[in-house]
Amino acid sequence: MCCRHYCIQMDDREQWFGENICLHYAKSAVSGENVFAGLFGISNDITRRKADESIIQGIQQQTRKMEAISTLVGGIAHEFNNMLAGIIGNIFLLKTEIKAGTKSASRLDRIEKLSNRAASLVDQLLAFGRKHRISIRNIDLIPLLQQVYGIESAGLPSSIRLNLDTSSIASDKHAVARADAAQLRQVLSSLISNAVDACAFKATAKIDITLTDVGVDANLAFHFPQLKDKEVLCLCIRDNGTGIRNDLLNRVFDPFFTTKEVGQGTGMGLSMVYGLMESFGGAIDIKSEEGSGTSVYLYLLQSEPLADNHRLTASSSTLHYGQGETILIADDEKLLREAASEMLIKLNYKPVAVEDGEAALHYIEAHAKEVSLVLLDLIMPLMGGSEAAGKIRSIRPDLPIVFVTGYNLDEIDSKDLQLPYTQIVSKPYQVAYLSQVIADFLHP
Repeated sequence: MCCRHYCIQMDDREQWFGENICLHYAKSAVSGENVFAGLFGISNDITRRKADESIIQGIQQQTRKMEAISTLVGGIAHEFNNMLAGIIGNIFLLKTEIKAGTKSASRLDRIEKLSNRAASLVDQLLAFGRKHRISIRNIDLIPLLQQVYGIESAGLPSSIRLNLDTSSIASDKHAVARADAAQLRQVLSSLISNAVDACAFKATAKIDITLTDVGVDANLAFHFPQLKDKEVLCLCIRDNGTGIRNDLLNRVFDPFFTTKEVGQGTGMGLSMVYGLMESFGGAIDIKSEEGSGTSVYLYLLQSEPLADNHRLTASSSTLHYGQGETILIADDEKLLREAASEMLIKLNYKPVAVEDGEAALHYIEAHAKEVSLVLLDLIMPLMGGSEAAGKIRSIRPDLPIVFVTGYNLDEIDSKDLQLPYTQIVSKPYQVAYLSQVIADFLHP
């Protein structure tokens, strides 16, 4: 009696999923012929199945981790934004009391810049946790690029030079594109960060940001059909760093793919950039040569120029003053109420501060005709800003309401936020911006 091992491939009807099944059997010779004697064992090689299960488990674990991080950063961002709102507000108040040009004024300027950088970092945390809502609007790109350039260049090592060139856009024209301003800032910040990492070992490194008005030729339309017959603006971020190997270029948009060392990158940056550009109706392209640097091209759909009163300004410091109007403030953070009240006094308004939405509603019930505008924090105990706004509107349908929040909008979505005479301001805010929002309602 002998024993042999035969490997057979089971078909799909048996549902073995292409695995190799080994049958162990014995045979005997009867009248000179091989005759099957009996089956005594089956072995199944599940190495491939286990490897696939390991990959799936890894993806599921990563997904759960990202969801946990997303929840965590949402709460952290709210607390940090509240603190930064108080810091930036008090910086404004101090600057009104200190003579310009003094050492104290200079120190306050540095504190303000650091606070703005901290606010930018919180925004990046929200983007990492995918807590942003995409809100596509017409965006004036040149002021936005100037904002990004100012923030990013301040934190670069001295060996890296960041350049911004928008000279190809005529001075009498506005480069307006369809995009989400906050998300586009994050895209640029992420790409600049990648470029900085790529230039880390260069003695003389440079990163160039250029904005051009490009025509969609046949080649561009072939690779990106969504751009065909469209007017397009191109943002290019180019570095002279290490570059990317040619065999890796087709993988740079894959989720979790990264060329960085373990622990130095999430591998989600470019995949998120790709998704955002798709949601904008645009496209992204990368050209790179190992040892010679990388160029990332962002193609954005061009739009009509913005009305002057809706155009984004790079760093507007213009304050808009009131005429003694009463503004009701509702915020559960005492320090923020006090800072907001002092700011409004400086802007020539008469503030009335209460601790929650319920108290705001009671005040409106008693003084409906006296209040010109309401500043409502969205998340408060007893009664939140959204609920309070709905009840206030039942008393004064035309009363302007400005929601102020440190949370992301995904967590506070409400039909009350879409009502007329309503605006949303994210914490931390610049006092000049808040003064503009209020003036738009009260002094159009």
